[in-house]
Amino acid sequence: MKNFVLDKWYKYSNNYYIKFKGKDKRDLNKICGETISQKCYVENNYWDSSNAKTEALSNGPLEDLTEIQEYLPDGHIDKFTTKSEMSEDYSCLIKLLKNIK
Repeated sequence: MKNFVLDKWYKYSNNYYIKFKGKDKRDLNKICGETISQKCYVENNYWDSSNAKTEALSNGPLEDLTEIQEYLPDGHIDKFTTKSEMSEDYSCLIKLLKNIK
């Protein structure tokens, strides 16, 4: 049987997602992590439904995180950076590199 991969997002049904962070130490039937349920992001949550876990493992980890972008909070590590934010990052990097001479 497959196992969940740490820090990977999984999908169950249409609108349920979990980013696997580990198993609950008190209840090994629960998997813990960040969740998105009914379009609502929760940082610390869990799944304990065997159907959800089985389907999520069967689907495998999400390869493309586009479908969850609108639900992730700003600044989340998995949230895509916009071009303007990237431009600001690069301009700061260029200034830093010019000062290193």
